Amino acid sequence: MLSKYDKELLLLFNLQRYEKEIYRSSGRFSYSIAMVRIDKDLKVEYFKGHVNCSN
Repeated sequence: MLSKYDKELLLLFNLQRYEKEIYRSSGRFSYSIAMVRIDKDLKVEYFKGHVNCSN
């Protein structure tokens, strides 16, 4: 379909992880962002984003 319409697909990943502290009932969240581009020939390109960025 990408080739047929001469288009690219962009995927944005926003990952959230919760890390619980062992000796406490609390924890903290960490975030990561990344992007992937898939062209009409199905070549994949990965773009590293921020880690522990604010949401």
